[in-house]
Amino acid sequence: ALHWYREFIASFPQQPETPAVNYQLADLLLENRSFAAAAVEYEKTAYRYERHEQSSKAGYAAVYSYRQHLQEVGEQERLQVREETVRSSLLFAETFPEHEKAAIVQGAAADDLYDMQEYKRALAAGRQLLDKFPTAETDVLRSAWLVVAHSCYELEQYAEAETGYLKVLELFPDGDKSRAGLIDNLAAAIYRQGEQANAAEEFALAAEHFLRVTTLAPTSKIRPTAEYDAAAALIQAKDWSQAAT
Repeated sequence: ALHWYREFIASFPQQPETPAVNYQLADLLLENRSFAAAAVEYEKTAYRYERHEQSSKAGYAAVYSYRQHLQEVGEQERLQVREETVRSSLLFAETFPEHEKAAIVQGAAADDLYDMQEYKRALAAGRQLLDKFPTAETDVLRSAWLVVAHSCYELEQYAEAETGYLKVLELFPDGDKSRAGLIDNLAAAIYRQGEQANAAEEFALAAEHFLRVTTLAPTSKIRPTAEYDAAAALIQAKDWSQAAT
């Protein structure tokens, strides 16, 4: 069957029924757990031909096949296959934004990029998701904001990281156990802004940032340190009364 499907595709590349035959070829490869080959054929089915009935379905199946392949490869191949998975995922979300799984696929790609320490690409993928899929499910939006916030922090874009963490906290219910760690992340992003202002000898601004830890992240572990550093910055600014307070 594989042989004759390939013969048909090679012999009649422009025929109207060729995309469906290519899809059958990919399905057969997937059924036989040839995940890498199936992913390639699904991508051909999705993107090589003019838009057809199975285009978006094939694009999603390509991503699925790459992820199945990723579970089977050794450590030496893992990075390359992960790159292919991310590439296919972003292509799918870009080409078929109307697909019900498009936002989820893009979110998974953003997570992968962050795990790979590709912070600029992760940030771009996360922001793109938030722009293109503002009505996505809450957990998808929450994960995207988390990637944005974490990536901004790693890139030393601390004000943007603060905004991201605030957005994530808005999407978590009050009693969620994850909030404590996120509040610490928020406090760290604000605290870093204070350190940057201190380094620039903008001591009043540094104190303002340090004190914002108290108001925006009062339960954070670094609050006492932030308050102490605020007092030290106020001394540098010669604001004796506020420093004493």
